[in-house]
Amino acid sequence: MNTGSRYYWMLVSQDKYEWPLVIADTCGELAMVLGVDEGTIRSAVNHSEHRGRLSRYRRVLKEGGMDNADA
Repeated sequence: MNTGSRYYWMLVSQDKYEWPLVIADTCGELAMVLGVDEGTIRSAVNHSEHRGRLSRYRRVLKEGGMDNADA
């Protein structure tokens, strides 16, 4: 089943365990549920992944998360 996204998008707890609090199939769905702008989530994840900053948002590759163009 392909939902159109290779990633799960999550809001995680801000402690050392980082428990997933909200999980969505797309960044847009997570933004809608949380009532924040999609760009805010994408920016926070980007800064976290590329600049080593802490973020309460995570992007996790789905198992078998290949691009359909590659298959």
